[in-house]
Amino acid sequence: MTPGSSMVDAAGRSVAAPLRKGSSFCLFHAVPFSTKPVRPTGPVVVIYLDLETTGVDVSRDRVVEIAATQGFDSAHMPGASYAEVAYVPEGILRTPGAQAAARVHCIPDSEIAQGAAFPISWARFLAFTEAVLNNAIHEASDSSDDDEPPLPRPLDDPPSLLVAAHNGHRFDFAVLLFECHRHQLSMTPFRRWFFVDTLHVLESAKAELGGACLKLQCLASAVIDAGELRAHRALDDCIALRQVVHSAASRLGCSVIDLLRPFSVQWDEQASTAQVAALIEE
Repeated sequence: MTPGSSMVDAAGRSVAAPLRKGSSFCLFHAVPFSTKPVRPTGPVVVIYLDLETTGVDVSRDRVVEIAATQGFDSAHMPGASYAEVAYVPEGILRTPGAQAAARVHCIPDSEIAQGAAFPISWARFLAFTEAVLNNAIHEASDSSDDDEPPLPRPLDDPPSLLVAAHNGHRFDFAVLLFECHRHQLSMTPFRRWFFVDTLHVLESAKAELGGACLKLQCLASAVIDAGELRAHRALDDCIALRQVVHSAASRLGCSVIDLLRPFSVQWDEQASTAQVAALIEE
């Protein structure tokens, strides 16, 4: 692909436009959520993230719903959860892509119309992540010589946040980058957090897990009663992902953190910024 190419994508955008704006990649090969491998040390708090959106174009489509749920190594411990529908202008909801997406996530336009603007929803999500970190605890051990099991206690050191999403690198994390860029919001959270794409984690253990399809709903159907699933609402998918990861860790004989930590990355701000800026204007 050369800067002078006239090739366009399905939406009519010039594939070479990012190259002309200084990106190292064309539209087809752009990696807006670029990362660098950095394994977190010390205590880590995991949250599972999922989005519902108006489509699958990370640079153009909008967040309809954002949700997250806290993860623990102990599967029986419920985690704090957050979910909120975000406002999207009616003109965007009427586009063919958004209407196709609505048939998947089934969030009615009337509910979206009552949602908060993305910057407000994002601020509430950030408050949720801070609360999770501030209230982080040592999990109580299941083994004890006493009749009464030990109680959970606060962490000795401030924990890091590890945000996990299925296909997060190519979709969820990238969509959030574009939304924050579009609304001129601070990128500080991306600089502070660690990220993990559970698609990569589970793909690496595919043989040990029986070679199952790596789509979340296929993975979840193997460990969750089908009647408990409400596919494509964000919080339900977060909870399903948490159960899938717990199941995988159990089958592999390791803790959730030990399963996720080797795949953890940090956001590469320098590599991402030019691509996001080049793509969002198209």
